[in-house]
Amino acid sequence: MDTDGDGVNDAEDHRPEDPKVQTRDDVDTDKDGIPDFEDAFPENAKYSKDSDGDGVADPIDDFPKNERYSKDSDGDAVADSEDDFPADPTRSKITTAMQNAISAAESYLDYTAFSRTGLIEQLQFEGYKTADATFAVDYLKVNWNEQAFKSAKSYLGYTSFSLSGLIEQLQFEGFTYDQAAYGAKKAY
Repeated sequence: MDTDGDGVNDAEDHRPEDPKVQTRDDVDTDKDGIPDFEDAFPENAKYSKDSDGDGVADPIDDFPKNERYSKDSDGDAVADSEDDFPADPTRSKITTAMQNAISAAESYLDYTAFSRTGLIEQLQFEGYKTADATFAVDYLKVNWNEQAFKSAKSYLGYTSFSLSGLIEQLQFEGFTYDQAAYGAKKAY
C-alpha cells in the first residue's frame, strides 16, 4: 500500500501521508539542510550541532566538548559556573582577603545593623582594603531597607526621636534617604 502515492510502500515510508517525505532524511523542519534526526536544534535554522549534549549550540558554547561548562561570559577560559567573577576577565576566584572580609561583614551584621557605607567603613577600620571591603559587603546581598529598620528600632529602644530626626540620624549613619525613610517609618 502507498497512501501518499509517492512510490514508497507505507511500511517503508517515514511519513506515509506526506508525498514529499519518504525517509527520515527528508524531514528538515527548520530548512537548514540538516535532517531533523541529525539536528540538535531542528526548529532553529541558525544552529544544528551540540557536541556535548548540554543544550547549548556549539557555535555559542565556550566549552563545546564539556557539558558541565557552557558559558564563559568574560573570556578568561573559566566557565561562568566555576567563575566567582563571570563578568571580570582579570579574576575568577574569591581571594582569602575577600573571604575574610565576607566573614567579618557577616559577623558585624549578626551583631548590629549597618548601612552599606557604614559597614564598608567598619571593615576598612579593621584593616581591610577598600576593594575587599566593598566586594564583601556587595557580595552579601544585604537588604539595606531592613538594616535601616533594625537601626531605627534600636534607636527608638533607648531614646526619643521625631520621625524627621530619626530619618536624619539614619542618613548620618550612611543610609540613603529612601532607606532611612523606610526604616524610620516602619519602626515609628
